[in-house]
Amino acid sequence: TVANLCIAFWECLLSTWMVPQDSRAYMATGNVATCDTQGFIALVTFIVLELSYTILSILYWILVARGWSEKQTQRRQIRFCFLGVPLIIAICIAAPLLVLGNMNFTGAYSCFVEEYPLNCDIDPETNGECTRGHNARTAQEAIFFGVILCTGIILIFMGLLVRAVRAQESASDR
Repeated sequence: TVANLCIAFWECLLSTWMVPQDSRAYMATGNVATCDTQGFIALVTFIVLELSYTILSILYWILVARGWSEKQTQRRQIRFCFLGVPLIIAICIAAPLLVLGNMNFTGAYSCFVEEYPLNCDIDPETNGECTRGHNARTAQEAIFFGVILCTGIILIFMGLLVRAVRAQESASDR
């Protein structure tokens, strides 16, 4: 919930206010530092959300299919895995991207992982010369692959959860 609120505030509510003024974005009043801040927070919360949903699907399966009790899930190790690990992984991914200058205006409504100037790596006018975010496309591909991987894991564990619930219902019907 905190991650959802954070991304709603920093990326959706503040949107183009954080974008540097020299961009063509509507109501852009920010600078490079505000864009870096928005992009970093948006990326961290996005990764935290993806990993939390993935861990939550695994936890639901463990509770139902493996019969764990509430007491077993309240242990500190489980709480750390659910709260701490996604945050640590997200910061470890986003911090290098921030330092390398990959947080730039995306051309839509906020700052995220993008090169600057926009599409400089494929625009013939710039001859592939980017001033910031030289490896942004690679980072975008890695983020996309991570989302696909997390979605696949969620689908697998939700399928296993449905199978376990059906098996329990069949056993109770008998």
